[in-house]
Amino acid sequence: MKCGAKKRNGEPCQAPAMPNGRCRIHGGKSPGRPITHGRYSNSVPKDLSDRYEYFKTDPEILSLKPDLALCRAMMERYISTFVEGQRIGAGVADELRAWFDSIGRLAERCDKILNGERYTINVAGLQAIMAQIVDIISSAIEEHIPDAKTADKLRDSISRGLAGIHGTGDSAKAEIK
Repeated sequence: MKCGAKKRNGEPCQAPAMPNGRCRIHGGKSPGRPITHGRYSNSVPKDLSDRYEYFKTDPEILSLKPDLALCRAMMERYISTFVEGQRIGAGVADELRAWFDSIGRLAERCDKILNGERYTINVAGLQAIMAQIVDIISSAIEEHIPDAKTADKLRDSISRGLAGIHGTGDSAKAEIK
C-alpha cells in the first residue's frame, strides 16, 4: 500500500504506507489519528475555514505590501515607546535588528514579485561572452565554409557588425580569425 499524501509538486507520494495510510514522512508514525494541522491535513479548523477559502482564491495573495506596511507600523509603534536618549539593552537591540531584517526581507520579496529577478553583467563578463561567441562563429566558419575567399568575406562582415556594437560609448573591437 502506498502513502495517501501528495508531494509539494502535486504528485502522489510513492513511499510505503504505515498502518494509518501515511508514510513515515507524512505522519505515518502518528498513533492512528489523522493529521489535523498544517499542509497535509484533510480539514481546516472551523474558526479558520472562511479565511482559508478567501485566501485560496485571493488574486492578490502574492502581494506582500500589506505585510510590509504592518511590520513597519508595528516597528514604529515599538520604537515610539522609548524615551529619547534612553539606553537600550542587548535584548532590545536584537529585537530591533530582527524587525529591520524582517522588513528588509519582505521588501526584497515585494521587489522580486513586482519586478522579477534581474541579472546584471559587468564589462568583463560581457567581454568573456563576446569572446566565446567569436570562437563559436570562427569554428562554424572553418567547419562549414571550405572556400577561403567566402570565409574571409563572412569573417569581415561579422567583424564589422560586432565592431558596431556600442556598450559604454566605445566601439567593441572584435576580430574573427
